[in-house]
Amino acid sequence: MLHFEPNNKKAQYELNVVRKTLAESGGQKDDKKMGRRIQIEEVDEPEEEAMPPTKTTHPPATVTTPPRVKQEPPPPLCAPIQAIKDEGNQLFRAGQYGTALDKYTNVIVALRSQGT
Repeated sequence: MLHFEPNNKKAQYELNVVRKTLAESGGQKDDKKMGRRIQIEEVDEPEEEAMPPTKTTHPPATVTTPPRVKQEPPPPLCAPIQAIKDEGNQLFRAGQYGTALDKYTNVIVALRSQGT
C-alpha cells in the first residue's frame, strides 16, 4: 500500500507513471495485488517538488511520398520453371517451408543460369 501526502504533486505524478507503465506492460492495476514496492522520498528542494517537466513539442514532420512508377509485370516464366515455382507455392501453403524454400532456390538458380 502506498501512502503519500495529498498535496504532494510529485508523488501523485510518480504513482501515475508507475500505474501507466504496469498497465502498458500487462501488469495488474489493483495496487493491493501488484506485489511490487515503490518508495517515494520527500525532497526539500522546491524545484524538485514542481510539476513534472512538460514534453518538448517538435514541429510536425513533413512526409513526402515518391511518385508511383508504373511497373510492367515480369515476363512469364517458361513452363518447367513455372511448374517448380507452383510446387513451391503448394508446399508453402501446406506448411512445408523448408521444402518450399528448396523449390524457390531451384527457380532462382535456373533463372540466373538463363541470365534473367
